[in-house]
Amino acid sequence: MSNLSVADIEQHLKQFIDPLTGKTIMTKKALKNVTLVNGELSVEVVLGYPAAGIKEALATDVRQHLMELEGISSASVEISWEIKPHAAQKGIKLMKGVKNMIAVASGKGGVGKSTTAANLALALHAEGA
Repeated sequence: MSNLSVADIEQHLKQFIDPLTGKTIMTKKALKNVTLVNGELSVEVVLGYPAAGIKEALATDVRQHLMELEGISSASVEISWEIKPHAAQKGIKLMKGVKNMIAVASGKGGVGKSTTAANLALALHAEGA
């Protein structure tokens, strides 16, 4: 049996590329709740963006990647996300219940700003935002 540490698991996950961002999944210290007992590994990966549409596929890919480690007989991967609010402009009063905003603008009318805003809202909601 191998003596794997959390650092070994983190190092191995640094090689896993997030299919949506094109960056390592470990960029923002996404690994949480790591347990390894008798070769059975359980991890939680916390993303910085909503990912309901790819959650299961991503968990499967991460699980397969972790199974490459010597000493792992099974791996359980839970994917979740945490959307952190961005810093607001100084002197601006925050809107209650609003963490982040996306601005949709144009220099003229009739170009689909409302449609774009509605589609963005629906897509973000569908992804778990």
